[in-house]
Amino acid sequence: MVSPDFEYRLLGGVDELFQPPDDLRRAYRREGVQAASARMIVQLVERLITTASKGGPATLGLANTLAAGFAGRVYHLLLDESYAAPAVRCDNCGYVGVEDASVCPLCEADLRVLPDAADSLVRWAMTQDLEVTFLHDDALRETGHIGAFLRY
Repeated sequence: MVSPDFEYRLLGGVDELFQPPDDLRRAYRREGVQAASARMIVQLVERLITTASKGGPATLGLANTLAAGFAGRVYHLLLDESYAAPAVRCDNCGYVGVEDASVCPLCEADLRVLPDAADSLVRWAMTQDLEVTFLHDDALRETGHIGAFLRY
C-alpha cells in the first residue's frame, strides 16, 4: 500500500509542492519586467547617443531637437522626465529656437518666450502622433536632457 503523500507526488504533485505562492510569482514577473524595461531604456539612450555622435538620423540637446522638430524630421522624441528649459517661438512662421532674441531670424516678426520648450515640444509631438518617451537616465542628462530619432 502506498501512502497518500507518496501517491500525490508520484502523480505529479511534486511540482505543485515546490511552486512559490501566486503573489511571489507576480513579484518575480514584475521584477523581470522592470529589469527588462531598464535594459531597454539604457539601450535606447545608447543608440540615440551613438547615432547622433556618428552624424546619423538622431539629434541631442534642445536647440538641435527643436530645429529638427521645426523641419518635421522627428519621429521619436526622448527626454528627461523632469527637464524644462525656455525657448522662443515665432507665431508668424512657427520658428522655435533657444537664442536670446526678440525678432525671428526667418521672418523678422516678434518672438514670444516659451517658459518650457520641452513641454511645448512634447505637446507638438503628440499632435503629430509621434512617439514620445520620458526617461530618467543619467546618460541622456549628460548629453542635453533631450534628443530625438529622425526620419531622415
